[in-house]
Amino acid sequence: MLTKKDKYLAAAQKFLERGQDHRALEEFGRVVQEDPSDTRTWLKMAEIHVRHGALTEAREIYLRTAEIYIGQGFLPKAVTVYKSVLKLTPGLPQVRVQLGEAYRQLGMVADALHELELAVVEFQQAGRPVEALPALRRIVELHPDNVVSRIRLAEAASQAGQTGEAVQQLAQAADQLRLEGRTDEFVRVAERLLFHSPDNVAVARELAATYIARKNPRQALSRLQGALKVAPRDPETVALLAEAMVQLDPRKAISVWRELAEIHAEAGREEARDATVRAALALDPTDAQTHQLAARWGISIGTAASRARPTPPPLPSGVTSLRGLTPAPLASLEASGAPSGLSRPGISGLTLAPNDVTRILSEAEVFVKYGLAERAIDHLRRIFGFEPHHRVARERLAAVLSQVGRRREAASELATLATQLQTERDPDASRVAERALALDPASVEAAKLLGRRPAPQAAEPAEPVVGSDEELATELEQLDFFAQQAMHDEARAALVELEERFPGHPLLTARRRALPPAGAGAIPTDHTAAEVVYAPVAKLSPSENADPATHGDLGIAYKQMGLHDAAVVEFRKLAADKSRAVFALTMIGECVEAKGELGEAVARYKEALNLPQATAQESVELYYLLGSVFEQLGDVREALYFFENVGKRDPGFRDVNRRISALKTPSARQS
Repeated sequence: MLTKKDKYLAAAQKFLERGQDHRALEEFGRVVQEDPSDTRTWLKMAEIHVRHGALTEAREIYLRTAEIYIGQGFLPKAVTVYKSVLKLTPGLPQVRVQLGEAYRQLGMVADALHELELAVVEFQQAGRPVEALPALRRIVELHPDNVVSRIRLAEAASQAGQTGEAVQQLAQAADQLRLEGRTDEFVRVAERLLFHSPDNVAVARELAATYIARKNPRQALSRLQGALKVAPRDPETVALLAEAMVQLDPRKAISVWRELAEIHAEAGREEARDATVRAALALDPTDAQTHQLAARWGISIGTAASRARPTPPPLPSGVTSLRGLTPAPLASLEASGAPSGLSRPGISGLTLAPNDVTRILSEAEVFVKYGLAERAIDHLRRIFGFEPHHRVARERLAAVLSQVGRRREAASELATLATQLQTERDPDASRVAERALALDPASVEAAKLLGRRPAPQAAEPAEPVVGSDEELATELEQLDFFAQQAMHDEARAALVELEERFPGHPLLTARRRALPPAGAGAIPTDHTAAEVVYAPVAKLSPSENADPATHGDLGIAYKQMGLHDAAVVEFRKLAADKSRAVFALTMIGECVEAKGELGEAVARYKEALNLPQATAQESVELYYLLGSVFEQLGDVREALYFFENVGKRDPGFRDVNRRISALKTPSARQS
């Protein structure tokens, strides 16, 4: 006996034979109502739609059929259907995501990654970067060790306003790069992490330690500023400040060491206190204030440190304690341990006893652990002054040199060790020489030990120095720090470095014009004389005739540095470009809002919102900004109106739900 489904199929077949496709579709529709899982009938219906050019209807049927296949466990068939859809109607990134997921379930990871990558590109080309986030997340899940994919996800999340996810991904990327010893890439990612999470003291300290190891104390100071603002007497941060000042200005470093000793004393850390006092005396064994501290606490400083020396010049004015130092962002020194740089090589009159080797090796390991590789190198080399054939120290020194990229020096140390072992008839001599050649194939000494000919000496390529506007903003803050501390020579030196990294930048041109010559006094700061420092900027001809992108970049740079009037000038020029007018007006609104001109901010936000080219994402952002301004004005009704509009369009946008709830409380309505 024929079922209803059989009768419908028979009728549909007759209509097809007569060329009555639309009547056949009606019968096929009755079939799938009876049996929604009949994939064969669904596919026949799709074929009819394709013949008649109804591609949208065909696509919907194909996608539904693919879902049925997946539910039935027929993943290869689903893959075939998804491919048909993409061939029939290209430019559907969401379908690529579904195809990638089917590949993933089949264990075809490479194919899945390929489709997901294509989906991300198509989302971005279509101006839908937020929709690319799920595909980027899946890429990271499939290939968690790919740092580049993780950083792409972080940047996309940042653009979508999901800062928390951006910070999480950047932190994982930084951890991975650190473990892999990829220091240069680690620094760049850590800087980006700190940009999104400026209050992350641990990141600030680890970056500072890295810059100290690279002999870049100015950069280290800029990263320590934020950490010192949060906790000006934190021993870990202060120890790093002292390390930076040792390289930059040893006289000021002594005052920082003394302050750190006081901090340790207050906390009852006597061993760390004593070690810190000795660090100060290592820099200047005749410093009277440090000797007073040593006498107060009964610290034995030895005869070497107390030998008479010519009286050093007095400390610069204003640098007697940490209260006058407010330097800014990844790991730290242990609070209870000895601060880095406790023993300074090259100070005449200081000697080491052989029984100090174990202590020095241990301290060197601490320096390496916290990214102070250069300090570890200096420390290890002290051992050879009284024990030149110490094998463990030589191998550790080679390892640290290799870690910081000084491969030739590391090879030289290993070659020296191999020569020593050969003299002692140690069978490890050849193995150590092989390690030296692996680091530097041109090592003559190592090649000679192995009876080989060294490779030609290759020139080490110079790494180009580049910088971003965000970095420039940070560096200009650093100039202000130097000015506040009366460190004018350092400010001038920092400006020279910036001019090399950012050649021809108008902000630096303005700084150069405002910078007094050597001995002429302090540099004005943004907080006290910003109009003096930046007055020439508005008159610069490059900005007047610049392309829109340049106006946008300059505006952002000014805005980040709190120079809102200068930023508004640039954004007004950018607003002339209709394609960027919404962005420009939004930025102007944020600038005037920051200045407290809330009425003007409302006008600019509404002007941007009413532009016909405003996208859905831009509209959500503007509704949120308007709600925030009205909340500041105390207009609860208007604030709720705009926040609720955000909630309707994007319920998960930032903290809009929390703000709506807060405004609906009785106390908020009464106010």
